[in-house]
Amino acid sequence: MTGYFSNRETEDYQRGKDQGEADDSSFAFTLTVISDDLEIMLESEQHTAKMLGSVNAPALSDHPLTVTGGDFNLFIRSQDEAGVRRMVYQMGLTDENGRSWFMYGFKRVHDDKGFDLWEDTTTLFITIHDGPDSDAPVCGEGILKILPEDFATQATTIQARNAASMKDAAMAVAQFGRFFSGVLYETYTGPLAPFQLYNPDLPARTKRPLRVGDATEYKVITEDGVEILLTRYQAGTKGPVILSHGLGVSSKIFSLDTIDTNVLEYLYAEDYDVWLLDYRASIELPASKAQFTGDDIAKYDYPAAVARVLEETGAESVQMVVHCFGSTTFFMSMMAGLQGVRSAVVSQVATHMKTGVLTRIKSGLYVPSLLEELGADGDEVYLPHVDKLAIPMTFIHGAENAAFLPESTKITYDLLTETNGDLYTRHVIPLYGHIDCIYGKNAARDVYPYILEHLEKTL
Repeated sequence: MTGYFSNRETEDYQRGKDQGEADDSSFAFTLTVISDDLEIMLESEQHTAKMLGSVNAPALSDHPLTVTGGDFNLFIRSQDEAGVRRMVYQMGLTDENGRSWFMYGFKRVHDDKGFDLWEDTTTLFITIHDGPDSDAPVCGEGILKILPEDFATQATTIQARNAASMKDAAMAVAQFGRFFSGVLYETYTGPLAPFQLYNPDLPARTKRPLRVGDATEYKVITEDGVEILLTRYQAGTKGPVILSHGLGVSSKIFSLDTIDTNVLEYLYAEDYDVWLLDYRASIELPASKAQFTGDDIAKYDYPAAVARVLEETGAESVQMVVHCFGSTTFFMSMMAGLQGVRSAVVSQVATHMKTGVLTRIKSGLYVPSLLEELGADGDEVYLPHVDKLAIPMTFIHGAENAAFLPESTKITYDLLTETNGDLYTRHVIPLYGHIDCIYGKNAARDVYPYILEHLEKTL
């Protein structure tokens, strides 16, 4: 592999590469990767092999450097990034006078937008340490590439040593090839494979550990005898903040491991005392299988949850992050007199709903006369009390939300501003829809900062 690095840049790979290229500070190596036991290498989680070879880096030495103690890890799963594997290179570098450096390099294999398989598998980001190991100070960074012609040559050099026969050697090379191509297929084209029914014999998906501490669960019995659930992740003393989910899901929408950073991890890292609420509509609770109304959630679930959090924390009030049906029922609860909430972040819908065509069609299938027979009289008991919503709120709405159009929160925002004054802000997020504002791939970059900004202002 060849490329550039700079011993004048220690914090950014691209800047190191660019500066190295400007200074003609090249970096190139030729390595041999050796595995003494192919089965162990392919089956272990670290997929480790040894490396030996030489490095040419004029900025470090006028003569080739010898690779010592080289370790190579093939396609290890990232503990911090969902769906990411890394190819890791770690090796000591020694010059003819015995001076040592250490190189740490990695290739990040991940299915980003576009077809980036070649870019991922042929781009190595390197950090050079001025000493014998990774504890030594960083003295340079850069980026290396493998040229297509070199890659073609590399493919012809794979050999199975010490095989009992030529057939066994060929089978070993094929086994390695199947593993290599299988990981690439899983990473880049798995989602494009034809639909298949659930196979119970497949191994469970490996979940990444969440970057939070231990959870504490609190089962809460509401005034009407329904069991709901609070799950606490206490990082610090900020908050407490209660996160409330939408309909047809559970509080797990806030803690999914399939994105790099979920909203629970994001707030936990900012020292918040985070409480995930599963009210009676949560698919994780037996209560979801019984009949209930939004009025039940507003009248019983929110008061019970807020009271329990205040009891356990000793706080005078809580902050809220509410989404979808959790948001609608929260507003109903507030207008019905819910106490103990000092501020809220509201996602996608609040007191008013403006829906897309498909939602209106589905709603139109229910005959009003039938609802009357069922006792649904539709009396308005909430909106006359919008004065009870006089707390700081931030509204977040996906610009492409087809379930609840952005006009929904605009109506609420205008009504509350007119009634209660300058307590409210509203953000329409470009290119986002509904649920991706909660667990979209880049929500930690595009959406969560608005949540944090509001919570910080209302501590």
